[in-house]
Formats: sequence, structure tokens, C-alpha cells
Amino acid sequence: MVQFFIILHYLLIKILCVIKIPFKRKFLEKLTSENIMEQLQTNYLTINLKIGEPYQEIPFILKMTQNPVFIIGNNYPENIIKFNENISNTFKLTNKSQSLILSDLIKGFLSYDTFDLGNNIIIKDFNFILAKELSKEAKKINAEIGLCFRNYNVEIFDTNFLEQLKKNKLINSYVFTFKYNNDDEGEFIIGNLLHEYDKNFKEEDFNFVNIGIPDEILDWEIKFDKVTLNQIVIDDFFKGITFKIEYGFILGISEYYKIIKELFFNEYKNECKEKNINNKEIYFVCNNNINLEKFPILEFNIRDLKSNITFDKNDLFYEFENKKYFLVVFRTDFWNIKWTFGKPYFKKYLSFYDKERKIYGIYHNKSSSFDIKNIIILFIIIQIFILVIYIIFKYYISLHNKRKIRANELEDDYDYLPKKITNPLINDN
Repeated sequence: MVQFFIILHYLLIKILCVIKIPFKRKFLEKLTSENIMEQLQTNYLTINLKIGEPYQEIPFILKMTQNPVFIIGNNYPENIIKFNENISNTFKLTNKSQSLILSDLIKGFLSYDTFDLGNNIIIKDFNFILAKELSKEAKKINAEIGLCFRNYNVEIFDTNFLEQLKKNKLINSYVFTFKYNNDDEGEFIIGNLLHEYDKNFKEEDFNFVNIGIPDEILDWEIKFDKVTLNQIVIDDFFKGITFKIEYGFILGISEYYKIIKELFFNEYKNECKEKNINNKEIYFVCNNNINLEKFPILEFNIRDLKSNITFDKNDLFYEFENKKYFLVVFRTDFWNIKWTFGKPYFKKYLSFYDKERKIYGIYHNKSSSFDIKNIIILFIIIQIFILVIYIIFKYYISLHNKRKIRANELEDDYDYLPKKITNPLINDN
């Protein structure tokens, strides 16, 4: 019986072509008041996959980068969770086992092994890079999955995560999304768009924008018409937004830094301080008692969207140890001309990235107005249901009372009827 349900579950996955993997946010170090901004700078969402036979559970970080799937090998010197290829019976190197320099961050070998994605979704020969050397920036990362596409040579291109899922017929399109359930947990969803299997979502409720970039996606990027701050236009020239799930911030342009400082932070000099990270990025930190009611709304106008993308005080401040940290940072080492959307965006908006159709889709997350609308509808339905039950109950009570009154009336009438007079001298028989 158990095997029957496992097979049925697998067939349903194949029919839906949807894979859902839970993710958790990982901080590389414990948060303290000294390292808080450096830690918030990253938004490392990790998914746990089982690799090899016998399996080893490895936490993979999801990134919207060009990097292929890679795992830290057993010989790597850092004291982190590593994949020990020597104890896996199914691990193999590809025919070309020479060292590959994939980027400035990764050096390693083309390999393959069994990957278990959970829910009985298993790929027998999954290609990946067994990393032997990482740069200083990539240290403390166990494994990584890149979600962009690049025209590598055939062997390396085969290590693209979505490409391999489609090759194994586990998905029917290169689509993925990140659905937050709370501040640090959610689901990484791959395959059919969410509305195809979730009855809460309909095609017409989505906004689709052409990403307008080459076949091999190096960055997920869209164009906008203008950006306003309290209806003041601050950007209508460069018009570029890049999406990076691995960013904990929004990376703002230099013009926004000047205006937000003038409109808000200069007014609260005693409550807010300007600081920097490694002399490269500027941010603001404020006392917890600061009044944010006057904080200006940041709004992005995108032509094909039904509504603008907005960020307010609830989206852009992170509270920690009686301080409020502003989640927009500004680069100082070069003149930044593009916006980069990180966690504040992904947490607020449910968005889709479709390489096949070269589109970006957006829907308000269930934690926003979508919930309120549904709650109101549900409340009205419940009220109508209670009213109907009450009316039916009152009707039956009324009917019962009428019958009771009628029965009493009949009984009274019976009492007034003449009684039969009998003569004792007459024998009825």
C-alpha cells in the first residue's frame, strides 16, 4: 500500500511538472550588533538535498547567478559541511576530469552522482562541479545552485540546475519562484507557474513583463519608466532593475541616496547615523523610537504592470537590538546606475522568472492585500451562511409554534363538542 502511494505521488509530480523544495535563510555567522549589516547584506536561502549512495545531506545556497551547481569536495581545507566523494558508491568523474576554472570564485572537477530533491524525486546522474578551491569571497559556502543561464561549453552547461531538471522530464519549462511563508522560511518552486496548480491564482491576476535580454540569461533584469519618492521623480534615465535573491538589501542608485538623506535622514540627525560597510557601501541605522510616519514611499513605475512596485517603512527597516537598520544601501566605490532588488522585494512580492518565454511575472504575495481580500470574502460568506441557518431555524420554530397553537385550538374545540348520551335501558347489542 505504501509503495502504491509513493508511485501515485511520483506520477502526480510528473503530470504537474512542479517541484517544491522548502528553503531556510542561513546567516554565515551569529548576528551581533557589530556584524549585523554585513550579515544582512546576504540573503542565503538554503535547500537541503541528499547526494550520493549512501546519501549525504548537503545545504545548497540558491543564487540568481551564472554559476553552475557546485559542491565543496572532501579535500577542501575549511571546516564546513562537505561532500565526501570517497564514500559514495555512485560518484563518478566525467570523461574530462581535468581541473576547470569556472570563474574567479570556483575551481574544480566535472562530476556526477545521485541527487535526491525530496518527495521521491531522484536523478541518478546529476552533473555538478566538485569544487577543490574557492576564492576568499566564496568561503563558508557548502554548495551553490545558480539560476541564470550562460553559453558554457557542453560539459559545463550540463551542470545548469534547471537544464538538468528539464532534461530528466521533471519540469516542462524553465520557471521558478520563491514563496516566503515567514521572514526566514518558504518554498523554492520550480516548473509550471504557480497559478497552474494553485486555485487561488488566475492567469489574469498576473503581470508579465518581457525581460528583453539575450538567449543566455546572465542576469534577471527588467526596465522601468520612472522611480518616484513621494511623487518626486528620482530616476527616469537608466531604467534598470536586477533581481538577486541572494541580496539582503535593495541596492539603490546614487541619486536616491542624496534625496532620501535630504527628505528624511537629515531631519533625524540625532536618531539616525550614517555608516559604511568596508568603506564600500553606505547605510543608515536609527534608534528604535524613531517616528517613521513621515518616511517617503519609494515607487517604481513599470509600463506593463497593472500596479506599481512600492516600498514603505514596513518593507525597508529591519529591527535588531533596539535599532532599526535601513535596508537600502548605496555603493561608494563606483557610481551605481542600476537598482538591485533583494530580500525586501522577494518577501513582499511573489514573482516568476521564465527563461523559456523570456518574461518576468509578478503577483502580490499572500501576506499582502491578497490575504485581506480573501479574509473579507470568507467573512461575508460565513455571515451569509449563519444568516441562512438562522432564517431556516426561525422558520421551523415559527412553524412548530403554529402547529402547537393549532393543536391546542383543536383540543379546545373538541372539549366543546356534545357528548354522546347513553340510555341504560337500551342495549346496543
